[in-house]
Amino acid sequence: MGLLARAAQRGILDLADAFDKLKRTNFRYRQEVMDALLKEVGGSA
Repeated sequence: MGLLARAAQRGILDLADAFDKLKRTNFRYRQEVMDALLKEVGGSA
């Protein structure tokens, strides 16, 4: 998650899009963590 956030901050990827793709897998996550990272890097929750 941290690496994705860093990549988004550097303009390498879109964090919201990356999280949407993760949600379609069996990746386990806490929605609160994703929301906080989206807020931090300026994406939309």
